[in-house]
Amino acid sequence: MMKKLSTLLIAVVFFAANSMAQNLPEQDCSGAIPVCQPVYTQANSYVGYGPTDELNSANEDCLLSGENNTVWYIINISSSGTLVFDITPNNPNDDYDFAVWDATGIGCAALNNPPTRCNYASNGASLPGGLTGLSTTAALPSYGAGGPSYSSAINAIAGQTYILVVDNFSNTQFGYTLDFSASTASIFDTLSPTFTYAGSHCGTISNQINVSMSEPVKCNSIDANGSNFYITPNVPGVSNVVAASSATCSGTSLFTNNYVVQFAGTLPPGTYWLHAQQGNDANSLLDNCGNEQSYDDSIQFIMVAGNPPQMVRLDTPACIRARVILDRAISCATVAANGSDFTISGPSTVNVVNAVPIGCNAVNMTDTIDLTFDRSIVVAGTYTLGVQVGTDGNSIVDTCNVSIAGTLSWEVSDKGVVASVNPDLLCDPGYVQLTANTTLQPLTPTSFAWQPAAFISDTTASSTLAFVNQSADYYVRMLDQDYCYRRDTTSVILSVRNPGMIQPFDTAICIGDAAQLTATGGLQYAWFPVQDLSCTTCPDPIATPQQTTTYYVSISDQYNCADTLGQTIIVFPLPQVDAGDDVTIYYGQQTELHAGAEGIIYLWTPTTGLNYFTEPNPIASPQTTTTYTIKVIDANQCKNSDSVTVFVRDDIPVIIPSAFSPNGDGRNDVFRIANSSFHRLQEFRIFNRWGQEVFSTTDIKKGWDGTFNNIPQEAGVYNYLIRVAYPDGKVELFKGDVTLVR
Repeated sequence: MMKKLSTLLIAVVFFAANSMAQNLPEQDCSGAIPVCQPVYTQANSYVGYGPTDELNSANEDCLLSGENNTVWYIINISSSGTLVFDITPNNPNDDYDFAVWDATGIGCAALNNPPTRCNYASNGASLPGGLTGLSTTAALPSYGAGGPSYSSAINAIAGQTYILVVDNFSNTQFGYTLDFSASTASIFDTLSPTFTYAGSHCGTISNQINVSMSEPVKCNSIDANGSNFYITPNVPGVSNVVAASSATCSGTSLFTNNYVVQFAGTLPPGTYWLHAQQGNDANSLLDNCGNEQSYDDSIQFIMVAGNPPQMVRLDTPACIRARVILDRAISCATVAANGSDFTISGPSTVNVVNAVPIGCNAVNMTDTIDLTFDRSIVVAGTYTLGVQVGTDGNSIVDTCNVSIAGTLSWEVSDKGVVASVNPDLLCDPGYVQLTANTTLQPLTPTSFAWQPAAFISDTTASSTLAFVNQSADYYVRMLDQDYCYRRDTTSVILSVRNPGMIQPFDTAICIGDAAQLTATGGLQYAWFPVQDLSCTTCPDPIATPQQTTTYYVSISDQYNCADTLGQTIIVFPLPQVDAGDDVTIYYGQQTELHAGAEGIIYLWTPTTGLNYFTEPNPIASPQTTTTYTIKVIDANQCKNSDSVTVFVRDDIPVIIPSAFSPNGDGRNDVFRIANSSFHRLQEFRIFNRWGQEVFSTTDIKKGWDGTFNNIPQEAGVYNYLIRVAYPDGKVELFKGDVTLVR
C-alpha cells in the first residue's frame, strides 16, 4: 500500500475509529508513558495529538506529516547495551511511524533538536505485516517513505533517557505491540531510587544541602514544600525541611538526579542524617517506572563552621550603577565581567551587564565590586540584588572557596519633581500649560520628558504647552545627575459631552395634543420658553403648545459645561366637522348623512343601517333611532368628530279600506292594508256571508282581488280578520267587513 493514501480514505477510517483514545496526556511529551517492561501492548491507537502540536519543520525529520495520531513514551537506560525494538501492528495492514530523541538531562527540551532515529517507511516497504522499529541490521538512523522499515540500533549508555513518539498514519483503532526484548541494554527498572550524596557546598554550614540520587526521579514526585524529607537530629526552628527543588526540573523536564533540600534556618555545625518519608503528595520519591524510594533510606552529611561572604551595603545611588561592599574579601578572578554573577529583582526589569572588582590586592582579592546596569531603573520601589553562578561557570567565592550568599535590598525613589497643569478643566478642546518643578536639593535635572508626546509643543522642556482634545494624564520624567528618574503625574479633564434629542427633527401635532420632548447626555437641563411645558428642569417635559413653537434646552454636565439644542413643534388645526342637525324619518325610510368636512379618512359609527361607513355622505336606513358619529382625519393626520341623531318613528296607524272594486281600472282593484311599509303580516283572512274562507295570506304586499278559486265573487259584504306585528314586537288584531263593489 502506498504511503499517503487519498484524504477521503483517511477521513473514512478516522470517523470509523470512534473508540480511539484522543487528546490524552500521553499525546504530549510532558505526559510520556514510562516503558518499564519488555513488551508494551497498546490495545487501541490514538486520534489526533495532545494539547500541543510538538512536531514542526525543525524537529520532525522524516515524519513529514507532523503529529498524526501520536503517543509518547519515555525510556530509561539502567544498564548499557544495544537498544532495539519492534512495533508490530495488531492489524498487519496498519502503517506506523516513529522517531526517537536523546532526552538525557533535558527532558522534553530535546524536541528543540532533530531526532536521533526516525522511520517513515510505508507499510510493507521491506517487511510484511506492517513491522517497523530499530534493528542491529539496519544501516541508517533515518528513513523516509520509500526506505526500509527499520532504522539502525542505538548504542545506549546507563543513565541515558530517550523519548519515543509512535505515529499511527493508518488512522485506525487496532493498536500495536511495542517489544524491546531483543535489546541488550536494560530498560526494565525494578529497583527503588536511593540517596547517593548529601551535603552543603564545601561542607560549611548552610540553610540547604545538595542531594544526588542513584537514578533519575520524577520531578513531580519531589514535593515543593519538602515534605518527602526530614532531618535528624532535630534542631528546633532550624532543621525543619521547608522546600525542595531541582534546577533541572524547569520547563518541560520530567526527571532529575539532583536537587536541593532547604531548611527553615542555617544548620549549626554537626553531623546530620537526611531521611526519606512519605510526603504530602502521598509518596516518597519515584523513579520513572514508579519504583518508590524506601522510607528507611537515609544518608549522612556534615556541617562545619563558616559563613559565606555577604553583601553589606551599596555605596552609590543605585539607579544605573552601584558599588557593592562585602563583609570579606573575595577572589577578583571569580567575578564575571559581564555581571552575570548578579541578579536584580524588583518592580521593573533591570540587569547587571558589567562588574568590575575595585582595588584588587596582591593576591587578587577585594571587598568592593562596581556594578553597571543595562538601563536606569524606571519604576520606583524595592529592588533586591542577588547572586548566582555566572556565565563563567562559577560563582564569586572567598578564600575558602565559599560562594557569596544572601541578598541586599535597597529603595529606589522617584520623588523630587512636581507636575502641574493650568487650567485643569476644559469644556472644549484647547491649550493648557504643563509645568514641572524640582522639589529636592541638591537635585540637578539633566533632562525632562513629557508623555504622551502627541500635541505637546516641546516634550523636553520643564514648562510647555499642550493641546488637549481628550481627558489625559500627563507624565513627566526627570533624569537627575545620578541617572535616577524622578516622576510625577498631572491630569487635565476635557468635558466629553454627547448632548442629544431623542427626536432631533421637527415634530408635528394637532392642536390639543401633547408632544414628548426628551434630551439626553447631561446632568442638568433648562428648557425655554417655559410656556405650555410640564416641567422646565427635567430631561423629558411634555409640551402642549397652542401654536407652532421652537423649544430650546441647555444641557449641562458635571463640570457645568453646557450645550444648547432646539426642537420645533408644529401645531396643525383640527378639521372642521359638522354632521348637521338631527333628522326624523319613519320606519323604512332613509336619509343622507353629511360629514361637513374635508378629510382623507372618514369613519361613521355605528355602521348599522349605513350603505357605506368610510364615505363622507352615506345613506342611513336605521330601523331604530340611532346617533351616528363621524370621525374625520385630514391630510395632517389631525382628527375631529361630530354626531347627528336619526330619529325613527314607527307609530303609523294601520289603514284598512272599507270597500274595493275589482273592475280592472287600476284603482282600488285589490283589498289590502293601505300603508304596510314596515308591518309584518301574521294573518289576513276573508270570509263570505256563509262563513266560508275565500282568501288568506301572510304576505303584506298581497291582497284579495275579489275571486275564489279564480271565480269572481258576487258583490256584497265580506268579513275580514287581519293580524299585524310591529317592529317592537307588538301585535294588533283587526276585525271588520269590506264591501265588494261590481
